[in-house]
Amino acid sequence: MLIHYIIFLFYLIMQELIFTQKIVDGERKQVILEILADKYCKQILHNTLDKPKPAMDISGEKQIPICTVYRRLQTRL
Repeated sequence: MLIHYIIFLFYLIMQELIFTQKIVDGERKQVILEILADKYCKQILHNTLDKPKPAMDISGEKQIPICTVYRRLQTRL
């Protein structure tokens, strides 16, 4: 259940990035840039743009090891 919440937060961050005009908080900006620079994070974001998904679905659809999906979601948020 916690991972669904983490995925949802990840989704909200991406929505903020897409729909806001400017991100002024330097720390938040750095986190977003780090997420976009990571190939697995980009795949996770791409896979969850339309709706939040369970980590197992992301792993299976994008061929990312499940431990990597969990790690990216936990360390980036």
